[in-house]
Amino acid sequence: MVNWSTLARMNLYVLAAGGAYIALMFALGIPEFQRHYLFLHKIGYPFSPRYEEPHHHGLEPAQARNLQITTDDGIKIGVWHHLPDSLYHQMVGQVDEQNPELPEELYERALREYPTFVYLHGNALNRAAKFRVRTYQLLSKVQNANVIAIDYRGFGDSESFPTEEGVVNDAYAAVKYVREKSRNPDTGKRPALALMGQSLGTGVATQCALRMYREKIPLDALVLLAAFKAIRPMVVEFRMGGLVPLLGWLEYFPFREQIIEKLLHYSFDTQAALTEIVDGHLQPDAMVPPSIVLMHAENDEVIPVRHGDELYESVEKQFNALKRESTYHVWSSNVPDVGFVQAVMHRSAPLPEKKGLLPGARAVLPRNAVMTYIRLEDGGHNHLFDRNADLLPLILPIGLTGLGHAPAVHGPARPDPAKAA
Repeated sequence: MVNWSTLARMNLYVLAAGGAYIALMFALGIPEFQRHYLFLHKIGYPFSPRYEEPHHHGLEPAQARNLQITTDDGIKIGVWHHLPDSLYHQMVGQVDEQNPELPEELYERALREYPTFVYLHGNALNRAAKFRVRTYQLLSKVQNANVIAIDYRGFGDSESFPTEEGVVNDAYAAVKYVREKSRNPDTGKRPALALMGQSLGTGVATQCALRMYREKIPLDALVLLAAFKAIRPMVVEFRMGGLVPLLGWLEYFPFREQIIEKLLHYSFDTQAALTEIVDGHLQPDAMVPPSIVLMHAENDEVIPVRHGDELYESVEKQFNALKRESTYHVWSSNVPDVGFVQAVMHRSAPLPEKKGLLPGARAVLPRNAVMTYIRLEDGGHNHLFDRNADLLPLILPIGLTGLGHAPAVHGPARPDPAKAA
């Protein structure tokens, strides 16, 4: 027998949930709500982090120092400077575990003598999140480089609230800090510099790289982990926690493009930015663009792997890389235990197989390519670098591996079209 009161209550719950969902959809069109939805900057974890003491979050004593830098628009952001692995282990005997710190001059020296990666994280949490700390450690180890990890404005202990322009300003401020501190006063030279972005951070990193390119500031590499083409296609695809498609209903709405155009206040157009950056390879008088590396996992449930596929394919198309008459060619290979690797390379560049295998390496990959795309079989959204960090030294310009202290020449050499013909 039907219990009509129970059924009525259930219908009311369904109607209430539907009404709440519709209200949330309209709320997401308000800039303030949209900011929170995109950045999730109020979701802080670890709770009550001890930024002044990075070793409480999985780092070795004095392996990293905490500092603040001020952006061009006057916002103070929190930063960790993680030392290169070999330099830290040279000095570890001087560290008092009860009061762990190393001289400030050591960190300054590290920036002058070793390459640096500016790491730009994704949305939510902060720079003390465990999986991010793991990235700093691996990056410091495999590249023997400094890692500058920032919290954007509104995240962690950084001031203000995030906007698209603001978080790019934060990344640029980190680059500016590294360039100021890394300059050798005697020679005027600097070690190599790279930007690494993960998830939302790939949009920040690419926009920062574009700003540097336009201002003719050298950048050696741009590493994008789980990149997306732009925010617009992600509006329908994005799943909260990899499960809940909050705006998935728009896919079935006849006027979705017009609705998204009206509602969306952010772009982070990575595809357009990369097109402009890599076009420098085709312009004889342009500054040499950075080497670009894409890594994306096939089992990424947050940003579908087709975003990585399409970003890479757009570069192939831009250079007519598949045509015999092009001065560029495509290298591709199945790499055991990794996945599929593709690269748009200068025609004059030697194939990776001719360069020999590094001791202990699983594979030989293209170095200094226009773009290298590693389509990983595993890694999900947050751990694709953790499980394949050893591939990076095989791809990036040699100056980004801090095996020596001589400052590197920024960027790969531009090919001679006459020799490439």
